[in-house]
Amino acid sequence: MFFSAITASIDGNVHFQPSSNDANGERVGALEVPMDAKFIVNDGQHRRAAIELALHNNPKIGDETIAVVFYVDVGLKRCQQMFADLNRYAVRPSRSLSVLYDHRDDKAELARQIVMKCEVFRDVVDEMPLVY
Repeated sequence: MFFSAITASIDGNVHFQPSSNDANGERVGALEVPMDAKFIVNDGQHRRAAIELALHNNPKIGDETIAVVFYVDVGLKRCQQMFADLNRYAVRPSRSLSVLYDHRDDKAELARQIVMKCEVFRDVVDEMPLVY
């Protein structure tokens, strides 16, 4: 199962510890977050809730990973602006692309097979549209 990244703000005294001091290592390291820090999900609230429900229904997915982008919280106004900026230009993929790329759905597989094997559809339906 794949989930897109969640964006969150941390309200607390965070500290970044680089893995080394050289040019390559100073951007990689550990983020130390105090246990009393508060997290605000700026983008991905519904995904977070869906993941929680999915974990409840299928604990085996607990080993999956998800990217989280953290920002240091500098107040409500900035958090609200971040939410507006992240969602302003979001574009949902077309339903046909979602079906085309869904390899868990038997109906989607049937549609792909019909398009690939039926001459009537061969030149009028794109099997694999370009993705940019």
